[in-house]
Amino acid sequence: KRFIVVIPLIFLYVLATGANPPVLRAGIMTTCFLISLSVQREPLIYNSLALSALIILIFTPQQLFTASFQMSYAATIAIVYFYKKFYVPFSKVRNRFLKILIGAFCATTAAQVTMIPISAYYFGQFSLVSFISNTVIVPLVGFITTLGFVFYILTFISKFLAAGAAFILEILLDAVLAAVSFFGQTKYAALIVPKPHIWQAVLFFAGSFAAPCLKGAKRIIVLAIILGIFVTFFMTIGGSKNGEAFYENRNMSVLHIKSDKKDLFIVRKKLKYDKNYVKSLGEYIRFNGIKNPDLIAEGFDERLLREDLGLLRGQRAGFSQID
Repeated sequence: KRFIVVIPLIFLYVLATGANPPVLRAGIMTTCFLISLSVQREPLIYNSLALSALIILIFTPQQLFTASFQMSYAATIAIVYFYKKFYVPFSKVRNRFLKILIGAFCATTAAQVTMIPISAYYFGQFSLVSFISNTVIVPLVGFITTLGFVFYILTFISKFLAAGAAFILEILLDAVLAAVSFFGQTKYAALIVPKPHIWQAVLFFAGSFAAPCLKGAKRIIVLAIILGIFVTFFMTIGGSKNGEAFYENRNMSVLHIKSDKKDLFIVRKKLKYDKNYVKSLGEYIRFNGIKNPDLIAEGFDERLLREDLGLLRGQRAGFSQID
C-alpha cells in the first residue's frame, strides 16, 4: 500500500520541477518499479526500465533519437549494472560519511562508462572532472532536496524555523553553485575529441559490459580493446564529404572546401571580427576530426585567428593572408 501512496507524490515532484523530459522519464521508471513491488512481484529493474521506455516511445517515438533519452537510459542501466562491481573494493569501509562519498563516486563512474561514447558522438567532448565534481555535488543536492521539502512544511508551522531552514538552504545552494563554477572553469574540465563512428561506440559498449563477466587474461584483453577504441577517438578522421559548405552571420563568413587531400577554410570578416564565431569554427574543426586544415583569412591577422581557433595540440594549419 505504501508503494501505491508514493506514486502520486513522485508525479507531484515531477510537476513541481517543470515536468522536463529527463525528470518525467525518471518518474515513469520509478513508477514501473514501485508497481512491481506493490503487486508483490520481484522488482526486475531491467524490465521496469524497458517498460518505462516503451510507454514513453508509444506517445513520443521521436525521443529514441535524442541525446537526452539515450543518455538517461544509458546512465541508469550503467549504474544498475556497474555500481555494485565498482563498490566491492570499498565494501569494508565503515565510516558513514566516507561511504556516502564512495557511493557517489561509484555511481558517477558507472554512469560515465556509457556517457563517454554518447557525449563524444553528440557533443565532440566528454567530461574529465565529473568523477570528482559529482562526488561532491550529488550528496549535497540530495540533502538540499530533502531540506527543501522540510522548509516547505515549516512555512506552515513556524516562520522562525522556516527562516532557519532557508538560511541553511541558501548556504548549501551557494556552495553547489560555487563548486559547479569552479569545476566548470577548470582548464581541462572536458576533453574535446573528434566525432567517433557508430561502430566504435558499439564496440565500446560491448566491451565495457562484457569485461566484468570475464576473469584473468580475458578481462585484460577486453579492457585493452576498449582502450584501443578509446584511443581511436583521437585518431578518427571525420569531416564532411568532398564538396563545399558555406556558413555566415552578420559579421563573418566561412567557406569550407573539402577534398580527399585537405580541408580548406576561407574565413572573411564582413563587419567586425567575431571572436565567438571563430571559436565555434574551432569546435567544428575539432568535432569533425580535421587534423591539418588550410586557412585563408581576409581582414584580420594570423595570430588572432590561431589563438581563437584553439587548434588541437600538435595540430598544424597552413595559413594565407589576404589584405
